[in-house]
Amino acid sequence: MFKRLGPLLGVVLAGLVTSAAGAAQTDPLTRLPLYPGIQHLTSDAQPVCGTNVSNATYSPVHGDLATVDRWYASHLSGFNVLHGKNRNYPYDVFVNGDGTASVSILGSGPKTGVEAVVYHHNAKPASMSNLTNWLDGADPLCR
Repeated sequence: MFKRLGPLLGVVLAGLVTSAAGAAQTDPLTRLPLYPGIQHLTSDAQPVCGTNVSNATYSPVHGDLATVDRWYASHLSGFNVLHGKNRNYPYDVFVNGDGTASVSILGSGPKTGVEAVVYHHNAKPASMSNLTNWLDGADPLCR
């Protein structure tokens, strides 16, 4: 009887491994989907405009900025997209409706590569214009 269970157990285990590998991964901080192939680098928290923002940074990011943007646009339905520049590099952000969760895509060159993707979780901000002003190159962030 045990000889007949051996091959069956192997098939069941292989199925479990395959389904786990194919399952969409999510960022534990925001519960948002992770771009395929990225790995967690660091986590931190910092005060921004009177609220504490928790961050999780991921890299390497395979694909050009347009490809990564399209992937997030298709996986973050209902999020607002802000395009800007930070230190002359493209910086795109997908923000949920109340501003409590966002994904920043940090370009590594003029619309070529992606240096990192950062997931953010914070308390509801007083104004979304702070983030928009900062992405347009205005400093400081808190106005």
